[in-house]
Amino acid sequence: MREMKLFILSLLVFLLLFSESNAQLSVGVSPSSLDLGEIEAGTSKIVKFNVVTVSKEISVVRLSSARGSTDLIHRKDILLNLSEEDTSSWVEFISNPVKLKKTETSLRTGGRIRGTNEITFILHVPKDAEPGYHIGLINLHPVIPASSRMLTIQSIVPLTFIFKVPGKAVREGRIMELSSGRYNHGRLAVNVYFKNTGTVTLRPKPAKIEIFDENNKPLTSLTTDYQVIKPGEIKRLTAFWSVDGIKIGD
Repeated sequence: MREMKLFILSLLVFLLLFSESNAQLSVGVSPSSLDLGEIEAGTSKIVKFNVVTVSKEISVVRLSSARGSTDLIHRKDILLNLSEEDTSSWVEFISNPVKLKKTETSLRTGGRIRGTNEITFILHVPKDAEPGYHIGLINLHPVIPASSRMLTIQSIVPLTFIFKVPGKAVREGRIMELSSGRYNHGRLAVNVYFKNTGTVTLRPKPAKIEIFDENNKPLTSLTTDYQVIKPGEIKRLTAFWSVDGIKIGD
């Protein structure tokens, strides 16, 4: 009976500690995206946004810049005139990391914002920037105090920004060659050589390769990896074909 009481007491303590430590830590931005309009190559622009959190434990946030993703863009006019050039090195933070100011601002949806601060960075667009639309990301990395007993379960919303460099953006390319590569452990490499014939950096979608036998019967379907390809570059996109059990022939 005594062991049962001890077990129940231990279970209650565990549940209480787990409930407290499993609280959600979250940090985000306001607004969630920015359209910076048109920026001339060789110029700079000051950009501001706000970092907010509903967690008392988050008081310091580190910032980093990253390449943007086309998955975040749904407007056809932007996608057709998009440069996938890496803009992460064009961002200069005025202050990093950033300390959040304590606040108790109520939200319409319920809950409260408990920390906030305005973030400023400078976007330096180089003279040789490609024409067309560009996407960038500002990622947030909350610093959790070592004294906090809470698990670092984080809900983090980055800032997406987009801008346009004047000029004609041409997204086009062509397959130069399809050839077999190395054979290793029952797998044959199938290589697609793709040339970027446009004016902007792009990441072509993975190529789909259909393979048929001499009787036009489908044998397999392969998908290549993808590469970032600059204007004028030729890169190899590779898929792997498991050829075990396939007879030699045409």
